[in-house]
Amino acid sequence: MSTKEEALKKAMEQMEGLKGRVESLQKAVEKAVRKTLEGDLPPEEAGGTSLSWETPEEPFREGKVPVETLFPKESRYSLEWYSGIHSLAINIKRKVGEGKKGAVLFTSSVPGEGTTTLCSNVSLALARVLAGNVLLLDCNARHPEIHKLFNTESIPGLTDILMEKINWEEAIRKTTLKNYYVLPFGQSLQDPWSLLGSVAMEGLLNVLKVDFDFIFLDAPPILEWTGAEMIVPWVEAAVLIIKAHSTRREVVMRAAERIIDRREFIGAILNQQKWFTTRFLNKGHR
Repeated sequence: MSTKEEALKKAMEQMEGLKGRVESLQKAVEKAVRKTLEGDLPPEEAGGTSLSWETPEEPFREGKVPVETLFPKESRYSLEWYSGIHSLAINIKRKVGEGKKGAVLFTSSVPGEGTTTLCSNVSLALARVLAGNVLLLDCNARHPEIHKLFNTESIPGLTDILMEKINWEEAIRKTTLKNYYVLPFGQSLQDPWSLLGSVAMEGLLNVLKVDFDFIFLDAPPILEWTGAEMIVPWVEAAVLIIKAHSTRREVVMRAAERIIDRREFIGAILNQQKWFTTRFLNKGHR
């Protein structure tokens, strides 16, 4: 009997003794058997690649990112804020379709319209009412901010996955909300769009859609950076953020046309809208 056959026999005997233990232990033994038969070679030495699309036994990066840092301070406006964000999340879910999975891209016409804030809060609100998993993905190479909002490190992240420096499961952060996950942008690059617009990015999104019911992509302004426009064909829907009393109508129309030409445009969010009340309504009766 060869050395490998003896090793396999020994491993199988161990598996028999482990029946009745939890499934994770059985998987660990099976993995040990495969390594024995293959000579225990790492992927690089075996002629493979370090980028794996398989889900590990303990998926996602260790440690939990707090979502509480995203909540607004309690005030008379916080209830209105929660109500509005919740309504947006439910409407986006309905637009994508009941029972369907999908990636939703958030973008704007120009910088400073609140895309990152809204994308983060809407995705979190949907995770609170959805049974499935929700992922927030930072695609904003211009100003990556997701890691700052959640008080986590930026590296490793999306770009590190696309450069095959790390498996995607090891870069995604768990949060204190059990079905909500965050993937920061990762390492800064001089030419990030060569990665974000690559076949690898499309393939990664397709793989992530298997494990996540909804993926929210925080993208840069579509009129100023080509990155958002390059990603749009790979998502199921796109949302345009408009800063009220600021962004000109013609600029908004140009941005909307860019989205409509390449993917379903499910709507726009008017951000920072101010409501004015005439002075006499505020006067008390004497």
